[in-house]
Amino acid sequence: MRFSRWGTSYKIKPIGDSAIGIFFDEKIDERVNDMVIEVSRRVEKRKTEGIIEVVPTYRTVCVYYNPLQIEYERLVETLRKIVSETKVGERKERRVVKIPVAYGGDFGPDLKFVAEYNGLTEDDVIEIHSKPTYRVYML
Repeated sequence: MRFSRWGTSYKIKPIGDSAIGIFFDEKIDERVNDMVIEVSRRVEKRKTEGIIEVVPTYRTVCVYYNPLQIEYERLVETLRKIVSETKVGERKERRVVKIPVAYGGDFGPDLKFVAEYNGLTEDDVIEIHSKPTYRVYML
């Protein structure tokens, strides 16, 4: 089944006999990942009988369930309803973790090569790499 939500498409399909996947667009994208995170949170919060575990990834939510406790069709309908009620942008908390990075020497023996190859100074390479805030999609 393929559906559309937030200007992107998703499909819900079985993964084996006791898991269902909600597959969003085939790209690594913050908006898609926001959908995955929020849908996962809502599925967990709903505490539907028969759901064993919810596993979010870059673009997919995998829902493990006990087919003796909930029928596939009923669970698909529940998941579709959750997705349709979810709004992108509801997730507010963003935690920034600063990770110390060492450049050059034993920690980055190719720093000089990378700088020269790109016509930059070593300090330029370090700034280009360390300036942005990187999003962690999953751990």
